[in-house]
Amino acid sequence: MACWSRVPVRSHGGSDEQKKSLGRANSAKFVKALCMYPGEPRTIQEAQRHILIAHADRLTLELVEWRAGSTPQPGWVEEFKFSGTKVSVEDITVGRAPRPRVLDMFAGAGRSRSKHCA
Repeated sequence: MACWSRVPVRSHGGSDEQKKSLGRANSAKFVKALCMYPGEPRTIQEAQRHILIAHADRLTLELVEWRAGSTPQPGWVEEFKFSGTKVSVEDITVGRAPRPRVLDMFAGAGRSRSKHCA
């Protein structure tokens, strides 16, 4: 998950491998905290911030590739009348750029009511 790579790594020295290991441990703790019910509002807000930062980076990359001529203009540029060169989290939150689409795997009605199911 790209957005988890932004979980801060607090390390004072150590080898690159030790820093990577600490980063993985911090990421694992963060994901474990997200899996707790009920979730801590601060943890959920931090996850939302990670998602928005990763999304802003992806949209900025789309702009860079389009302006370099390697890809067609992203459809959202015209829709949001975006004229900047870099997309920020603020651009997304105030509606100057699209919000990320997030799949909620648990949003369904639950158990299927099909006649074919036992």
